[in-house]
Amino acid sequence: MPSITFPEYAQRIERILNHVVTTGEAVLVSIQIDRRSRQRGFIAGLLQFQDSSELHFREYSGYAFGRLQDNVCLSLPGCE
Repeated sequence: MPSITFPEYAQRIERILNHVVTTGEAVLVSIQIDRRSRQRGFIAGLLQFQDSSELHFREYSGYAFGRLQDNVCLSLPGCE
């Protein structure tokens, strides 16, 4: 996988979350994207599902060995 910047990574996460919300599977209650540099940042948020369960998520992303640690690419549209 080619290296990407944190803003690109954050956009991928937002696309995935928007897809989940668009399908009606969940409501995005909150999201916080804190860009600390071009390579590092923090993403946190809350999804609430139809059964009232909640997913609280927090992730610090940054470069390791020259590549952004990207572990969130799921089988969803827009995720490469």
